[in-house]
Amino acid sequence: MFTKIWERYFIKEVLKTLFFFLICFYSLYALIDTTNHSRSFQDSQGHFYWPAFGLYYGCEFINRSEVLVPFALLLGTIRTLCKLNTNNELIAMMASGVKLSRLLRPFLLLGLLFTVLMYLNMEYALPAAYKEMKYLETAHGKEKKHKKHHSSTFSAEHVILEDNSTLLFQNYDSFTDRFFDVYWIRSIDDIYKIKYLQINPSIAHFVDHLERNEQNELVIVDSEVFKELPELKFNEKNLVETFIQPENLSISQLWEQLPDNHETHSEKEARLVSAFHRKLALPWLCLLAVIACAPFCIRFSRQFPVFLVYASSLFGLIAIYIVIDAAHVLGRRQFMDPLYALWTPFLIFFLIFGWRYVRVR
Repeated sequence: MFTKIWERYFIKEVLKTLFFFLICFYSLYALIDTTNHSRSFQDSQGHFYWPAFGLYYGCEFINRSEVLVPFALLLGTIRTLCKLNTNNELIAMMASGVKLSRLLRPFLLLGLLFTVLMYLNMEYALPAAYKEMKYLETAHGKEKKHKKHHSSTFSAEHVILEDNSTLLFQNYDSFTDRFFDVYWIRSIDDIYKIKYLQINPSIAHFVDHLERNEQNELVIVDSEVFKELPELKFNEKNLVETFIQPENLSISQLWEQLPDNHETHSEKEARLVSAFHRKLALPWLCLLAVIACAPFCIRFSRQFPVFLVYASSLFGLIAIYIVIDAAHVLGRRQFMDPLYALWTPFLIFFLIFGWRYVRVR
């Protein structure tokens, strides 16, 4: 595809900057983050457990790549084009008969390539990374998890069981497969209060059984330290939808769970639809990062404002991320249809910067 030497040179320069930024920035992030909870990666003998450290931050990188990769691609494009501009290499190549649109083609193809890679990441790598991180945080991250629970506000979640009864609980430990602080509401007159509930099989610890008496009062009729509840049966699909956030599902999994005609009649459905459109839109930031900054990097002037190009491009991409996240919140909270909330700003950005890119000759 890249038969010219200068095309391969452009690609090499962009990739050098991209990987340099990713390695340096993410290494610094991992170092700072590790110092806050270094005990989370210690084994039973108190030694630092490097495999857990590497696996955790490898999964964390996959999770953060939707932000890091577009920024790295943006910096690589700006550095390469600005370097060619200030060294008058672009003018020399244009004088030899190569059009600017032809010179920018390698950057455009790189943007498309990383867009495809981001789609593959969201479809295959991100769901697997989330499962590994969940396991590691539970198995090795007791200190981090403990701090998180103390800093968070108390809330309750619920699951609808196969017999249409409701299970209210404070939290769920995926490592031990156990609920904590549970209320099993079989009916308005029949409630179980459980401290710990193990599933598969359903075994309850510290159980109070409440029933409504003739005075219309809920009273404890039975208390046990250990009790088997074989009639308590879970629906696998409901468990997945409750414990795994839509943002951590793959695009195909979100597609299968979307409501008919993508109409949102509840906040749960709105969150699914909004997460689906966000995952479809975000990879295109890689292409937008290239076409947005490229026209500004090839302006010819006696005093080329390199710093201004870097600053405006970085803050511009940050602003786009903020707009996309705000649109995601609007769609998730049902203020707007997620389709219009997320794709309207994206199309506006592409029209503005795409038109400027197309005008390059």
